[in-house]
Amino acid sequence: MSNEQSHAGRWSGLGAVLSALAASICCVGPLVLVALGAGGAWASRLAVLEPYRPLFIGVTLALLGLSFYRAYGKPRASCAADGACAVPKSQRVTRAVLWVVTALVVALLAFPYFAPRVFGAVNKGGNSSAASSGGACCSITAAAPVANDACCAPSSQPAGASVKDTNIRKNANPNLVSVFEVPLVCSAVPQIGCGLRAKPILLQLKNDPKIAGAWLNSAGTMLAVVGTEGSSRESRAKAAQAAAMAKDRSAVTELLGEARERQLKSFLSDDAWYRGAEVDALSKQEAGIIAARLVRRVQSKVTLPDEKAKALESAIAELSYRVVSGQADVPRADFMEKYDKELMKVAAQAHLDEAEIAALKEAVAKGYHPGPDEK
Repeated sequence: MSNEQSHAGRWSGLGAVLSALAASICCVGPLVLVALGAGGAWASRLAVLEPYRPLFIGVTLALLGLSFYRAYGKPRASCAADGACAVPKSQRVTRAVLWVVTALVVALLAFPYFAPRVFGAVNKGGNSSAASSGGACCSITAAAPVANDACCAPSSQPAGASVKDTNIRKNANPNLVSVFEVPLVCSAVPQIGCGLRAKPILLQLKNDPKIAGAWLNSAGTMLAVVGTEGSSRESRAKAAQAAAMAKDRSAVTELLGEARERQLKSFLSDDAWYRGAEVDALSKQEAGIIAARLVRRVQSKVTLPDEKAKALESAIAELSYRVVSGQADVPRADFMEKYDKELMKVAAQAHLDEAEIAALKEAVAKGYHPGPDEK
């Protein structure tokens, strides 16, 4: 093989690697950028390459094929008088390098498909807010703190919902789904479900060998339980009732007939259903609503600069989330007393003056539930 042909083969091999890298950049890129400490916004810009992935794959395979053709298609080995041919050393080296390049190319092209299995374990129960094309990239970007999931199409599914969990729900056999009416509404924010109450129930059902998964709707009024193959309606009802009584001392009522069909349709098609730790997203909503409510009460008594009001609302929301999601070390017996003390620390950190602190205390004294004219 001449030096010119050898160089051509190397260039085509290098081109194959670069094309394969471009084809998988939407998933490789975010991880590299996060590892280097770059912002998630930069990683999200790589999403513009996703529509061209098939083109890059085609170019990769074409260049790889050209490399093999140059290395094997037209052997230029010298032959002895007895007919035995020896492959030149340079050609043997070229072929060895080609196989190494091929392995690298295959790994790059397969990366978006095997990575969710590898990184999914890291992010089990963690955050992910989008579904990718073919489930390729989202599990990776969920494991990495990237602001916008690169190569993943926007979705309204709950934060923390993995691609696998969503597929279990949307592809569930309707005959294996039982729907129950539950009293898991937030008392302080009655328009959404209570993550603190629902989470233990959902996690207990998740660990039941006869249950494939359990979800709460966003309103906190419906519990959908998907059984494993061979499970019965009676076994699902028994498991749901046992979990609700053990974790919340509440009862569940199974829906049948048209009521079940209506909720089943929502469960199989809508994204506003939360599984396991996903209900922390509801707790975050609850905390934000409570914080905004308290700040509005303060603003009705004193004038708060916008910057101070936003800082106060953010600090209260953070404190409330730690409490309502069960992350704060606050014994339930003296919950309100402990919470009020923590709230006053927040007020001090927000640099409220005496009048503003007095207004906050008055707002808290009204309770955390909505008043007649409040959301």
